[in-house]
Amino acid sequence: MMVVGSLALLTLFLSVASFIAVDNDGQQRASERMETNMRVAWEVLGGYGNSYRLADGRIYAGLQPLNDFEVAVDRINELVGGTATVFMGDTRVATNVVEADGSRALGTKLAPGPIYDAVLGSGTPYRGEADVLGTSYFTAYDPIKTMAGETIGILAVAVPQADILSGLAGLQTKLLVVSGLTLLLVGAGAFFMARRMVSPLAALKETITNVARGRIDQAVPHTDRGDEIGAIARAVADLRGAVAEQQQLKAANIAEERQKEDDRQRQDEEAAGYVRAHEFFMSEVEAGFGRLAKGDLTARLNKPFSQDYEGLRALFNETVANLEGAFSNVIGLVRSTHDGISEMVTATNDLSQRTEVQAANLEETVAALGEVTGAVNETANGADDARKVASAARHKAAQGGEVVKQAVQAMNEIETSSKQISSIISVIDEIAFQTNLLALNAGVEAARAGEAGKGFAVVAQEVRGLAQRSAEAAK
Repeated sequence: MMVVGSLALLTLFLSVASFIAVDNDGQQRASERMETNMRVAWEVLGGYGNSYRLADGRIYAGLQPLNDFEVAVDRINELVGGTATVFMGDTRVATNVVEADGSRALGTKLAPGPIYDAVLGSGTPYRGEADVLGTSYFTAYDPIKTMAGETIGILAVAVPQADILSGLAGLQTKLLVVSGLTLLLVGAGAFFMARRMVSPLAALKETITNVARGRIDQAVPHTDRGDEIGAIARAVADLRGAVAEQQQLKAANIAEERQKEDDRQRQDEEAAGYVRAHEFFMSEVEAGFGRLAKGDLTARLNKPFSQDYEGLRALFNETVANLEGAFSNVIGLVRSTHDGISEMVTATNDLSQRTEVQAANLEETVAALGEVTGAVNETANGADDARKVASAARHKAAQGGEVVKQAVQAMNEIETSSKQISSIISVIDEIAFQTNLLALNAGVEAARAGEAGKGFAVVAQEVRGLAQRSAEAAK
């Protein structure tokens, strides 16, 4: 197939190259023809003189005025064919170029353009194609100069392109016909060969397309052939096996990546839950210790913690409950002591008043004994009264001793309560120590967790600070 295609391309290339070569040959012939015509035209004008000038509104070759001098241009046409024209400046003054009405195109102007610029503007010859009064010509323009080198006119010769290219056009037509027939024959051969190869190639194309799309459930045809198609089929079979293996590896990689993603999400969720649990723990513990620091012994951690901190919550609640009970006992003992002391003070005051009364009575009795030395009965009666007063005083003294005993007992109970408070403070200090140790361990775990444990490390630091403040408050 490639050979046939190459032959077709070669045939087309040769046809185009031949066509271009014929065209270039025509251009070369036209250029040579124009140079020949120009030499003949100068020889004809040179027969009238080799110097050119302007005088009396005419252009002269030697002594011969060239204006309306048709003999020279017709002679050039007789010798080489084509047309010849003499310009005075840019105006045609002698020519065998005829217009549509059959008259010579005298007095017409040279149109501005490349010819005008080259010959009249720069004083240089011009060769090329040009349109003269609606007809395509191969042209040659030479400046007519004075002896001083001044350009005063133009000598132009031209040949219609149809005169030169008519023979070449027939040749090109024949080349095109031959090229077309050759391409037709080559195309027919290519079609025949393609018919033999397209069927298996179409099946292989479909198989390759399926393999490219990942469909490997169909067998590869024509692998048993010994030609190039068989080699292609076997290569496609190898490709099919490679694609199957790649699909298996891809499926395994996808499953592994999915498992890794699931593990990562689970770890992220666990880390987030751990952080939330610690944040909640910090918030509740800080609030509880805050209430406890303000003297609120009814503070309790009522909201449940995570499993890691539930034991600490129970210990906190139990400790605060014990502390509240101890302080309640101390307050009761203080109140009892206060009541006992108040009763003792009252009894002591009463005893003092009665003692003063008895002392006054004794003073009166002594005075009466001094005055009534002879009244024994009165003295006996006074002694009997004194005995009663002393007995009452002894009874009051006994009551005062009982009150003092109760006061001593109350002080002993206060001492016992103080020991209990000291024990509770020791428990609080132990809780603070354990919390500080737990926060330190949490900080180590956060450091091991890396970037995901930075937030938890801050929480652990706050727990340690709170534990230290609790220990200082207990002291």
